[in-house]
Amino acid sequence: MRLKIQKLGAQKRLMWLANIVFATIMTVIVFCALFGESSEIAKSGFFLELIVASGLLVALLFGYRKLIPKIERWSKRKMLILELAWFALIAGMVAYFTVKLCVAHFSWDPMFVRSGVDDLVAGKNLDNYYYNWYPYQRSLVYFVFPFVKIIRVLGLGINTHIILMAVNAAAVFVTVLFAYLAIRTWLGRERALFWLMLASILLLPLLLYSPIYYTDTLSAVFVALSFFILMKLYKGCKHPRILALLLGIACFFGMQVKATAVILVIAVAIVMLLKLKYEMIPRYLAIMTIAILGFVPLTLAWNSFRDGQSSHPEMAVPIAHYVAMGLKGDGGFNDEDASDAARVIAEGGDIKQFETDKIKQRLADYGVGGYTVFAARKISYTWGDGMYYAQNKLSRNPYDSGSLIANFIYGEHREATAFVTGAVHLMMLLLFVYAGWKTLKSFNPVVAILKLCVCGVFIFFIIWEARSRYLLNYLPLFTILEFAFLWLQEPKPKVHRYRAK
Repeated sequence: MRLKIQKLGAQKRLMWLANIVFATIMTVIVFCALFGESSEIAKSGFFLELIVASGLLVALLFGYRKLIPKIERWSKRKMLILELAWFALIAGMVAYFTVKLCVAHFSWDPMFVRSGVDDLVAGKNLDNYYYNWYPYQRSLVYFVFPFVKIIRVLGLGINTHIILMAVNAAAVFVTVLFAYLAIRTWLGRERALFWLMLASILLLPLLLYSPIYYTDTLSAVFVALSFFILMKLYKGCKHPRILALLLGIACFFGMQVKATAVILVIAVAIVMLLKLKYEMIPRYLAIMTIAILGFVPLTLAWNSFRDGQSSHPEMAVPIAHYVAMGLKGDGGFNDEDASDAARVIAEGGDIKQFETDKIKQRLADYGVGGYTVFAARKISYTWGDGMYYAQNKLSRNPYDSGSLIANFIYGEHREATAFVTGAVHLMMLLLFVYAGWKTLKSFNPVVAILKLCVCGVFIFFIIWEARSRYLLNYLPLFTILEFAFLWLQEPKPKVHRYRAK
């Protein structure tokens, strides 16, 4: 019994420490977003952005407290009508952005996704040189290839580019749907409806990426699906074993398309270790085992297939390359490092040692003070962009650069849109700081999972080559955490205790 009490005490201290880490990280992020030299929010005018973001946060808190009691009194029919209306709005936005912001010819990685799919349709092998650099794109090509193949089998002469944009647009919409179902399962229909009514604003960056078929958006659907399944298991369901198997499959697809999808799995594992009680072990152990049985065989089979399709493994770019690249400039992709790595590989040099030495040299050159300044710049570059790099990517070879929406995204009115999205993004970060410090003693397991996801994404991109659009696949979970904090601020009903006389 004494050992059990000591264990519970240690778990509580660790959870409290995790809450402190989250609040501290968010405070650092807000500081860098407001004052960092690479922050788009700072470039828009940090003082005005801060005022607007603070106003939006107050309005959100006020609106939540006023509207939730009213929504709770609405009939199921009225809520259903509103749900259908808002999903129709989001579907319309996705379709509109896909048509009006589509790109004629990608000048970056989606170009290889498209050409890779065309090669598979034609019965050719993939270009292994490119996939030695970016192995996750190989998974993406094979995962979207069946959609194009089906269209070809049906005899429809639709361009591959159009098919892939349609697949991506559908994935974006389904991501929003799974996020809604997750928050509805967890916090109820009323709060999920309130979230849905603001999703078109909070998730605008994700919706803007509808025309861009790439790992950022196509991994988001599996992250949202995995979280939805977790909520079903958490709240209790009729067929937990089937859902556990689906969870393992969803995690497999998500992690093969983008490495950061594993952060959700790690967060769940940590919280289970901290919150799991002895009597709960048999049930959760069975669910975990089934999920692993869904994940591991698929992973082993895919790795075997991928290795069989690869050639010249000695020319593969090591992980250290992206860590080294993340230590230069703003911490994002740069052509110089890529060219140096390509030269070393072409000359038959030891690319692993070359990149490892580069990491050591850059850290030595920075020193503690220099690295602190660099890290602040990298954080501001990664977390200080409310558009999540959409202007840059959508402005490359667009079909219709003169459309109304194009003018507001990357045209003459882009600064106005960047200011608004920056304020909305900053509002989320400010709420994370405020609620993070206020909930230091709150140990809700779902909130803890979401907090750890934010911390995990932050730590990953402090180490890895980073960019704001890399956060997109976790944006739905970030917005769910926003509403979780609003939920935690709700006044709890008072329980009157009467002493027996």
